[in-house]
Amino acid sequence: MPNAAMCWAYEHKLPHLEKWTLVLIANWADQDGFGSTTISRLSEEGGMTNVQADRTILKLDSLGVLKILHIAGFDEDKKYEYKLDWRMD
Repeated sequence: MPNAAMCWAYEHKLPHLEKWTLVLIANWADQDGFGSTTISRLSEEGGMTNVQADRTILKLDSLGVLKILHIAGFDEDKKYEYKLDWRMD
């Protein structure tokens, strides 16, 4: 993902866990803002529990920072497909 998306994520005024999660998923998104991750990947690379990872990505969606497009699977194998509107800010 371009540095612009990472900067966009970093500049959001969010609590630490939400900001760190947004930076990670911005890094994994493509140039159009589309990306996907599993709960296990997010928790492992983000240094958080599976429950924290799941709650945090859902919170970012509820805040309107990202849009969850699709959810599949369960527990640590749960996969989120998302869209960031990083070019709009």
